[in-house]
Amino acid sequence: MSERDLLVELRNRGLRAWQATFVASFLNADPSAVQLLAAPTGTGKMVATVAAMRELAERGAKRILVLTPASLCQVWRTRIGEVQSQLPVYSVARHSYREMEAAVPVGHSPWAANGVFVISQDFAKQHDIVAGLSTIAWDLVVVDEAHRFVARQRATLMEQLVAAGVVRRLLLLTATPLPALDYWLRPSPTQPPPFSTPPQVTSWYGVLRNWDGSVVEQPRVDWNFVRYTRGADEVHFLTQLLEVTPVLEVAGGGYQLLPKLLIQRAASSTFAAEQSLQRLRYTLRSRVTNITAPIEADSEAAADTDDLETEGKTNASTVADNSSALQLVERCLDALESVNTDEKLRELKVLVRSIAVAYPEPPLRICILSRYVDTVAYLHSALQNADTRVFRITGRDNFADRAAIVEEFRRTGGLLVATDGGSEGIELRDVTHVIHYDVPRTPMIMERRQGRVDRYGQTTPCTMYVFRDNSGAIPFESEMIDRLAAVL
Repeated sequence: MSERDLLVELRNRGLRAWQATFVASFLNADPSAVQLLAAPTGTGKMVATVAAMRELAERGAKRILVLTPASLCQVWRTRIGEVQSQLPVYSVARHSYREMEAAVPVGHSPWAANGVFVISQDFAKQHDIVAGLSTIAWDLVVVDEAHRFVARQRATLMEQLVAAGVVRRLLLLTATPLPALDYWLRPSPTQPPPFSTPPQVTSWYGVLRNWDGSVVEQPRVDWNFVRYTRGADEVHFLTQLLEVTPVLEVAGGGYQLLPKLLIQRAASSTFAAEQSLQRLRYTLRSRVTNITAPIEADSEAAADTDDLETEGKTNASTVADNSSALQLVERCLDALESVNTDEKLRELKVLVRSIAVAYPEPPLRICILSRYVDTVAYLHSALQNADTRVFRITGRDNFADRAAIVEEFRRTGGLLVATDGGSEGIELRDVTHVIHYDVPRTPMIMERRQGRVDRYGQTTPCTMYVFRDNSGAIPFESEMIDRLAAVL
């Protein structure tokens, strides 16, 4: 097929001009050259990549590897399966890998089968896994969010694959603007380059054009800060939490992330804080009484790594240490008992009502985003009397169910309450108002949120809201918002 015919075919499949042009150039490039696609969230990197996979499979490719953050494994598997049928698609995690091992004869590689293997980057970087991946020839290796491979262990994973000579084509994807990658792509003399030759870079930052040559309209976003003041009882609880968490880290014998994670969840909602403290109390009581008890996961499956118990587990803590930690947790829960107001929730309800009054024409579509499953459950329950349908999605729901819920939300209108993991990989088109109930750790995560709503070429403007506490009860929350405000 000529390049012209390929472009026509890709256009007929619904690809944008810049996506199709990249696919054609990628397929015609020297396979040994490392390709890097840097593009803003919402421009369709995954769409273009999956289209390239389909073409390669139709041309005889037998084995493709996709290295992606865990939260996107299910999304990649679904999108690949929807577009191409030549190769089976496998999403590989620890339990499914053991099943793969058991299904092949001793001495044979579980990676030898033909197909597209979608693997979490942090699973793939484990020594035994990368060793196995490095023994198999791959027609294409796709590295999603390639900027994450600056980290040493992930960098080692890529270096081993490249050094083994098993990668025929390597495609790196990132939403990080190129200047921020200079220290990685163009290392200093003291830092060896990650590749033998510099990657061939395609950037979709800047002007993008439609098939007719017209400039694509970029998303239009109007940002607003919603100011509220936490009540005295909540400020008292947060003060107690801030005081005890540094001590809790020491007394807990290695709960390294407790201060940060507990306070972040408390900044989101007191309900999320309470749920974490209750789970932590259960774990500590079990250890104090020398009972082996399962640790209840606190983080959202396939979402941000906010699991207090698994991320911050102890290293052979003594009973005395756990007893001290338990007393501090009880102290925080006692302070939480006195909290009778939720000014943030009250302000949310006021905001939702004001939007409904200002936009009386149905259907009204408002999306409320939070980092935490507990906060989403809390808001979903609290907004049931909002005189409109309330939908909920989290990373614990499978991709097909999430997509169906979002489609129903788009059709009927209402409120959609979602976690970052729940909205990952979902296009939230036609949403005109997005409320960020809590603030992500970095502006990059906020950009991803925005990219799910404001796709390039969409003409409907979107208004986004960020909550800001006037009480200043949590200092780093204000600092995060200040950093965010500087780039909006």
